[in-house]
Amino acid sequence: MLYYIAIAITIISNVFYQLLQKAIPKETNLFISLIVTYITSIVICITIFLFNSNWAN
Repeated sequence: MLYYIAIAITIISNVFYQLLQKAIPKETNLFISLIVTYITSIVICITIFLFNSNWAN
């Protein structure tokens, strides 16, 4: 079952990535956009890690 969930998450992530990439204006500095993307991802990952019940035990 986890195999199918992983595939679904990958597909959904790629769809959102493509849609959001098209929403970025062409005048935007690409490096700034990339930095914001990575910072957002890091914050989300750290938040999930801190609230993970396995880590708390």
